[in-house]
Amino acid sequence: MPQPSGQPPFPGSPIAFTAWAVRRFIPRRACLMVLTAVLAAGLQAFIPFVIGRLVDAVTAVAEGTTAPQEIAWLFAALVACWLLGPLFQRLYVLVNAYTVPRLRADVTNRLFAWTTGHAPQFFHDRFAGALTQRVRQAADGAGWLLNEVAAAGPRTFVTLLVSGGLIATTLPQFVVAYVVFAGLFVAVAVVMAYFGVEFSRRMAEARSRVSGRLADSFGNAEVMRDFAGARYEQRVLDGVVAEEYRWTRNARLYFTAMRVALLLITVGFMTGLTWVALGHASEGTLSAGDIAMLLTIGVNLAMVITELGDDVLECFEFVGILRESLGSLAAPHAIVDAPGAPPLEVTDGVIELDKVRYGYADGTRVFDGLTLTIGAGERVGLVGPSGAGKSTLLKLLARHHTLEEGGIRIDGQDIAAVEWESLHRKLAKVSQSNELFHRSIRDNIRYARPEATDREVEEAARAAHCHDFIASRPGGYDAVVGERGVKLSGGERQRITIARALLKDAPILLLDEATASLDSESEAAIQAALWRLMEGRTVIAIAHRLSTVTRMDRILYMEAGRIVEAGSHAELLRRNGGYAAMWRRQAEANERPEQAVSARQISL
Repeated sequence: MPQPSGQPPFPGSPIAFTAWAVRRFIPRRACLMVLTAVLAAGLQAFIPFVIGRLVDAVTAVAEGTTAPQEIAWLFAALVACWLLGPLFQRLYVLVNAYTVPRLRADVTNRLFAWTTGHAPQFFHDRFAGALTQRVRQAADGAGWLLNEVAAAGPRTFVTLLVSGGLIATTLPQFVVAYVVFAGLFVAVAVVMAYFGVEFSRRMAEARSRVSGRLADSFGNAEVMRDFAGARYEQRVLDGVVAEEYRWTRNARLYFTAMRVALLLITVGFMTGLTWVALGHASEGTLSAGDIAMLLTIGVNLAMVITELGDDVLECFEFVGILRESLGSLAAPHAIVDAPGAPPLEVTDGVIELDKVRYGYADGTRVFDGLTLTIGAGERVGLVGPSGAGKSTLLKLLARHHTLEEGGIRIDGQDIAAVEWESLHRKLAKVSQSNELFHRSIRDNIRYARPEATDREVEEAARAAHCHDFIASRPGGYDAVVGERGVKLSGGERQRITIARALLKDAPILLLDEATASLDSESEAAIQAALWRLMEGRTVIAIAHRLSTVTRMDRILYMEAGRIVEAGSHAELLRRNGGYAAMWRRQAEANERPEQAVSARQISL
C-alpha cells in the first residue's frame, strides 16, 4: 500500500531550522534575550551623546552661561549608561544560560526522535559516529545561530540606528552620506556572506569526512591491528585531514577579507565625517561637544564592526555545519505509519505472504510474486544458498523495507497498515550479529521488557544457559559488556541475545542463525532452550547449519527468491533435490574435518 510522505516536521535550511526550533521550544526566552541585547546596545550607543553634551556643559559652566547642576545631571546620566549597559549585557548572559542550553537539549531530543524513526537501511548507509556528531552539531549550530542573531544583530542594528540619529541631529547635511554608508555596509556584508556559505559548506563536509574516517578506523581497531593497517589508515587520514585544513583555511581567509572590507568602508565613512565635522568646528558651527560625540561614535562603530566580523565568521561556520548536518538528518522517513494506523493484534500468529514483489535499489530482483502461508504455531526453517532471499524475507516481515507489490499479513492484518512499533512488539528476533548495547548485562537482557524484575531477567538468563558465566564475571549482571559486546565471546553474546528474546515473550519468533557462534556443547544446550522458547509460537528460522532445523514442522529450501522445495527433513531427503545435496555436503564435511571450511562456504 502507498506510504505517507514521511517528511520531517522541521525545515532543512539552517536559518529556517533555527527559527522553527526557537518558535517551538523557547519563544519567550528568545524574545527576552533580544530585549536585553537591544537595551544593552542602546545604552552603549547613547554614550557618545551624553559625552558630547557633558563637554558642552563643562565649557558653558566655565564661560558662566549655565549652572553647574547641569554637569552633575549629565555626569549622572553618563555613569548610568556605563553601569546599566554592562548590567543589561550581564542580564543577557544570564538569560542566555537558561535559553541556549535548553534549545540545544530540545533540538537534540527532537532530532534523536526523528532519526530513530528511519528505516534500518538509513543506518546501514551511514556511520553511527557520523550520525551522532551530526545530531550534536545541529543542536550546537542552532544554539550558536540564536546567540549570534540575538546578540550581534541587535547590537549592530541599534548602534547603526542610534548613531545615524545622532549624526542627523548634529550634521543634517550628512544624513544622505550616512544612509549610503549603511546601505553599502549591509550590501557588502550580505553579498560576501552569501558567497561565504559555500566555504562553510565545504569546510563542514571536510570535517564530516574526517569524523567518519576516525569512527571507521576506531570502530575496526582490532582488524586494523590484525592486518598491520595502522600506517595505511594514517595515510588515508592524512588526505582527508589535509582537505579539511585547506577548506578551513580558505574559509577563514575569506571571512577575514570580509571583515577588512567592512572595516575599510566604516573607516572611510568616519574619516569623511570627522573631516567635515572639524571643518564646521573651525567655522564655529559645531561645538567641542559635537566633535567629541562624533569621534566617540566613530570609536563605537569601529568596535561594533570588529565584533560583527568575528560574529559573522563564527556564524557562517555554524551555518555550514548545520546545513551539512540537516542534509543528512532531515531526510524523509522511507517507512512511516499511515494516519490513524491501529496497533497489531496477534491471536494465532498466522503469517501470509501474498504475491510479494521486492527488489533492491540497485535493481537486483529478490522476490517476484512470492506466496507463502505459515500456520499458527508452525515452526518453519529457511535454508538455501546465499542470495536466496532468506534474510530479506525476515526483513520484509519486520517491515524494514517497503514492498513493490503484494502484501504481508499477520492474522489477516496487513503489516503495512498497522503501527510499525506495535509490529515489532509482537516479534522477537535472535540474529547472528548479536547486537548488544555498551551497557550492563542486566540492561541488555531487560531491554526486551524494561519493566521486568531482576528475578525475571535471571530466569531468562538461566533458560538461555548464560546465568553461570554471568555470575562468574566480576560485577555479575552489572558488568558492562563494552561497545557491541566486545568484552564477551561470540557464544556469550549470542546467549545473552537469546535470553533477551526469551524475556520478550513475543508470539512470533525470528531466528537468523541463532546458534551460529556456539560450539557443539553450547549449541546442544541452546537448542534445548530454543525449543522451549518455540513452544506455542510461530517460528521462522534461517539456518546454514542444517542440523539445527531437522526437527522443524516444515523446511523451505530457497533459491533465487523462490521456494524450490518444501517439506519435513525426511521428505526433502527422499526427494533428493537441492536440500538433500546440501545435507550430503555438510555430512561429508563433518566426516572429513579438513574440508569443513569449504563445505561451510558452499552452504553459505
